[in-house]
Amino acid sequence: MTVLAQPFVGVGIYAKGDAPGALHAQWARSDRISSAPEKGTVCGGAATGGPVNGFAGSYSIVYTDDQGKPGEPYKLIIKSAGDAYQLEWQKDGQAKYFGVGIELDGKLVIGWAPSRL
Repeated sequence: MTVLAQPFVGVGIYAKGDAPGALHAQWARSDRISSAPEKGTVCGGAATGGPVNGFAGSYSIVYTDDQGKPGEPYKLIIKSAGDAYQLEWQKDGQAKYFGVGIELDGKLVIGWAPSRL
């Protein structure tokens, strides 16, 4: 299967962390999927500063690559939209990515893409 380099889409899942207001993240994006099974494609992350209850709120999040190397922090804003959620990732006050999610078994399952496709 050929994977397009641009534009890309991503998927992710957020689970409540051990500390109040924390989230654990797992994510993948279409332009980083490898056909080589020995390479990792699922990455991680950790968010802090969110609400104690629920997912809606503002977080500081640092994502890691498939080797655990951390990237730069983003501001993650999660807004409740009925029984779904809207997500926005900001860097230096600018929207970089947007997404949509639903709660499933106590976790937030999301799809996301760059803010400009």
